[in-house]
Amino acid sequence: MDVSRALKRGAERTPSEDFEELLRGLEHVLTTGGSEKDFLRQRSSKLMDDYQRRIEKFADQLGLLVEMYITVVVVGSIIFTAMSAVMSSFGLNAGTIVALQTVAIFIGLPLISGMFILFVNGISPGGIM
Repeated sequence: MDVSRALKRGAERTPSEDFEELLRGLEHVLTTGGSEKDFLRQRSSKLMDDYQRRIEKFADQLGLLVEMYITVVVVGSIIFTAMSAVMSSFGLNAGTIVALQTVAIFIGLPLISGMFILFVNGISPGGIM
């Protein structure tokens, strides 16, 4: 199999659109007689610019998500604890309030934190896991 055919087959099989475009462009440069060095330099510059833009977008999104997380988890749990303590003074069953606080702290907070980690991993460019 010649190089041109191998590049075409590789472009057809790859799941990455960027890599497919790279292989098709390289195949075009090889068949038309262009400079591979210039093509690869320009293509790598474009891909790095795209990646840098995705990283900056992710950093902005992550800043917003961290603010939301702090508001919901930290401030929300403090307000919930304070409100449930006040409600127990109004005559509600103290055992029920303590059970509700225990469930919220030991099940609710780790569950919310785990969902936050999975969500951030899902939107991150490249993924952590």
